[in-house]
Amino acid sequence: MNQVLADLLANPNAVETLQAGLPLAFEQAEVEARRISLNQRTGKAQEATGQEVGVTREHVMVAYLTSRLGTTGIELPVPGATMVDVLVAEQS
Repeated sequence: MNQVLADLLANPNAVETLQAGLPLAFEQAEVEARRISLNQRTGKAQEATGQEVGVTREHVMVAYLTSRLGTTGIELPVPGATMVDVLVAEQS
C-alpha cells in the first residue's frame, strides 16, 4: 500500500472525517446519478441508478485526498491512461 495513504488512514482525525462525511457524500452521488424512466410494458415510472455513480464517488475520494494532502500530493492521470484513477505521492 502507498505509504502516504497508510499514514493518512492511521491518523484518527482523518478516519473520523471519512466516517462522518463519506456516507452523506456517497448518498448524494447516488441521488445525482438516479434516473427515472417509463417502463414501456407497464406504463409505470421506474427508478434506476446509473453507472456514473462510480465516477462521482471517485471524484469525492479525490477531493478528500486533495483536501488532506494538498494539490502537490495528488496527480490526475492524463486522459486515456489505463487503470490509473489518481496518483498519490507519485504512486497509483
